[in-house]
Amino acid sequence: MKYLAAALMILCLATSSQAGSTKQDLRCLALNIYHESRGESSKGQRAVGLVTLNRVLSQSFPNDVCSVVYQPSQFSWTKNDPIVDEPKAWLKAVKIAREVTLIKAFGLDTLRASDFHTVHVNPYWKDSYTLVAQI
Repeated sequence: MKYLAAALMILCLATSSQAGSTKQDLRCLALNIYHESRGESSKGQRAVGLVTLNRVLSQSFPNDVCSVVYQPSQFSWTKNDPIVDEPKAWLKAVKIAREVTLIKAFGLDTLRASDFHTVHVNPYWKDSYTLVAQI
């Protein structure tokens, strides 16, 4: 049974073009998690990853991870092309990117959000959305 589950996991990732399955998509997802939420809990970082992948699956956004992440005016860190200078935080972001890719591939997530913001800001668009989670 363990082998079957592993085989299904690999098959699911290999056939899912919209779940961050390519190396480049995984890197873009990890970069977004790192730059948007490296100071947050693992749960908060997973939420950022899931929001990113939710956008990939939405008709309102591009259909691959890198295009979603680098879509103009979506994630502010992409304007400056910052460097990754915290190795531990980067490794954690990569690990979480892999986790959320699996979660999404199996349809196990319950977070259907397409947007997020820190509680320290008050974006103009906030009131036009329904709050589904606060982490």
